[in-house]
Amino acid sequence: MRFRFRYEYGEFDEAVRRVKRGLFQWVLPAALAVCIPAAGWGGYVVARDPRNILGWTIVAAGVFTATALLRLPRSIVLRAWRRHPELAEFRTVKVADDGITFTAGKAEKRMPWSELKRAVETPALFILEQADGSLHILPKRIFGGEAQLAAFKALTTKAQRTQSQTQARQTI
Repeated sequence: MRFRFRYEYGEFDEAVRRVKRGLFQWVLPAALAVCIPAAGWGGYVVARDPRNILGWTIVAAGVFTATALLRLPRSIVLRAWRRHPELAEFRTVKVADDGITFTAGKAEKRMPWSELKRAVETPALFILEQADGSLHILPKRIFGGEAQLAAFKALTTKAQRTQSQTQARQTI
């Protein structure tokens, strides 16, 4: 199987959020940890004296900081997308029984199936993690139909099964 495609921003965004989930999980608790005390303290000050500028400033600072924290993940991903225009270049992927070859511009990387550490499937993507930590993103839209999709899933499942059996033998 051979595919030629370009990433779309939404696919990149989904992949980064999926892979870096631990990085983004702290955002909501941090926003709440800032907003609730600021709103409580500032609200208390404003309730005692509605003309108190300090109270309104505390509430506004808390809401502003919480909003900035909630927007942080999106801005991180968008900044990475804009700083690396090569992400939107055409790429070619060749899938064979012995591995996958990824080509983007002049760069080429070959990944034998034995080096596949993990394959994560989302509704729109396959995220392949190589043993050396490299990540490869394949949008499902590139597959020509259910037959190609099923064949690719079979190859990744077989590779993961072989990898876990190898790891089990090494621990014994």
